[in-house]
Amino acid sequence: MTETLPIGSIRLYDSVVPDITAGVYRVRSSLAVASADDTLAAPPVHDAFIEVAGPRFALSPSDVAAVHPAPGSIGAYGQRLPHIALTRRTLPWERRFSDGTPWLVLLVVRPDEATVLAPRPLREAVGEQHFATLAAAGDIDGDGPDVAVLLATDPITQAGLLPVKADVGLLSHVRQVNVADTELAMGDDDGWFAVVVANRLPTEPGPYTACLISMEGREALLSASAATPTPFVVLHSWEFEVGAGGLFEVIARGLDVDALALPGGADPPVPIRRVDHDGHSHAATYRGPLRAGPVDPARPPRTDDVGRAAAAELGRLLGGADGRFMQEVVGWHRDIDRAEIAVVNRVGVDAQPPTGPARVHELLRPHRADPARIPDAVREPR
Repeated sequence: MTETLPIGSIRLYDSVVPDITAGVYRVRSSLAVASADDTLAAPPVHDAFIEVAGPRFALSPSDVAAVHPAPGSIGAYGQRLPHIALTRRTLPWERRFSDGTPWLVLLVVRPDEATVLAPRPLREAVGEQHFATLAAAGDIDGDGPDVAVLLATDPITQAGLLPVKADVGLLSHVRQVNVADTELAMGDDDGWFAVVVANRLPTEPGPYTACLISMEGREALLSASAATPTPFVVLHSWEFEVGAGGLFEVIARGLDVDALALPGGADPPVPIRRVDHDGHSHAATYRGPLRAGPVDPARPPRTDDVGRAAAAELGRLLGGADGRFMQEVVGWHRDIDRAEIAVVNRVGVDAQPPTGPARVHELLRPHRADPARIPDAVREPR
């Protein structure tokens, strides 16, 4: 399970189950002493208590790698199940039912189906009976931490929102990616993620709330309906909205173009002072990348316009920050260098061996790599 994956690859696992679940454990040690005359007494038994810690009533920001749909976004999300990626690969199985079913469920609800109540002490939020059940499973200080809970409007709606128990294990899995793949690893330090998927596609337009809830002590509700709505502890939640069109379309249509203008209402290009590397200052113009301007194909670009140079520098910096892109560039240059060395070695046995840079380039010119071999990541647009 520690094998490094190729960049761009994903390996899926049904689960990563820790040997022991989160909770408090007692470790008992004893020593048996044997002697010829049985005069040595065994030392007393020693008990030590250890706690296997893990999130129980809330997640920290570092526990969440990513969510889909994005918080606060608007788009057509009816083709992809909402999900949450967790940085702890074992988290869904750190607490589990007796048959191994994970304790986390991701529900997607509309405002008319359920409500996330404001945080309040655990005892008050879940009620005395369930608080006693949780306290019996693990120590809780006082009335417990402040927690948010999800409460359905009625028992029938609640039963419809919850998955059946057989599906809960299928809605969680583990993904492994290459840590050098910035697009897939999302900055994680080991490339492992636990993913909990919702059991519902949000197809109807309107606002939704995605809630990662705890099923600890609520196992029976996955098989039978409750008489009254049951409060579920919410470890993490976010809101999004299903609307017409895609996410990019919604953002682009709502873009305030006037906000991109310079102070005072000036429209680029605008005059600026440019300071060269040698310290000399001279006049130049600049147009921002998000402001359209007239284009005359017959007229060459202005030599004093630094807008294109600024865009090129921005692209260079973005490329340098992308580990996957840089690996492709380095690999491409390495292949070219190896091909050129091979050519030089072949022509070195000729009557006219290379005697200088000019001669080397002359010999290499017909053997340059086919442009078709240039990776897409570094190919210039035509």
